[in-house]
Amino acid sequence: MNPMLVLQIATKVREHPGRAGCLVALLVFGPLALVLLMVGVLVAVIAGAGATATAVPGSVPGIPGTMLAAYVQAAQRVTAIRPQCQGMRWSSLAGVAEVESRHAAGHAIAANGDITPPILGPELDGSGVGGNVTPVRNPDGSFARALGPFQFLSTTWLVPHQGT
Repeated sequence: MNPMLVLQIATKVREHPGRAGCLVALLVFGPLALVLLMVGVLVAVIAGAGATATAVPGSVPGIPGTMLAAYVQAAQRVTAIRPQCQGMRWSSLAGVAEVESRHAAGHAIAANGDITPPILGPELDGSGVGGNVTPVRNPDGSFARALGPFQFLSTTWLVPHQGT
């Protein structure tokens, strides 16, 4: 340690004796606190490395069991349907459904996933309801509306015609 620095610290301690206790505490407990912090970070990293995207809690407060099961199944099956969609997690799906419908709050959810009454967004007629100022129509000419707990448009699932 720099002798001039030691001299400066000793002078400050003499001028302000109350600081001596803080200095001693820092010198004694500082390295211990640093070691404990490093051990804590290491344990957190190791614990996180063992976690997998398929780790699912038995229940989550605020998410109905049927909805949680649907999110988990969807995340597990998505790559079979869309191989380029890698890394989807049930928690991401749950986050979207929380924002869009609060996990179908206020609706009955059957064991097979049917939701009653259906979750319907406003008609996208351009009136400004729901922030929509541009009319959006379904292929049959009716105004589109978002459906279900994720609030997708029904046309999202249309299969494009081959060659068009």
